[in-house]
Amino acid sequence: MDGFRISNKSPRTRDCLAEAIPPASELTGSDHARRSASGVGGAALALTGLLFPVAAHASFLPPELMDQAAMYVAWFIVVCVPIGLAVLFWMVHVLPEKIAHKRHHPQRDAIKTLCMLSLVFGGLLW
Repeated sequence: MDGFRISNKSPRTRDCLAEAIPPASELTGSDHARRSASGVGGAALALTGLLFPVAAHASFLPPELMDQAAMYVAWFIVVCVPIGLAVLFWMVHVLPEKIAHKRHHPQRDAIKTLCMLSLVFGGLLW
């Protein structure tokens, strides 16, 4: 097994892998021919696909339906995404207040005030 090394494997695994993947120096002429023939077959198949193209379609939907779907997606992004981001922003900035209230923190009123101020200043106080 010259030039063939498998590290961190048990001896049994090494033997199985060595039998499954022979080094290139041990290949016979028929093995080389078989490997090159499979490469030629793959290249011929790719070339056939390029020579005889199939009609291309940009979408599975008709153009009118595609326009309508795009309009609904755009309205969803324009209306719902900003509302969702505002709710997420609110939840992140109120989270310290909720944690302080749950743990009966002695300075929870100060934490509540800082949470409200961080909503106004965009989190710069934290």
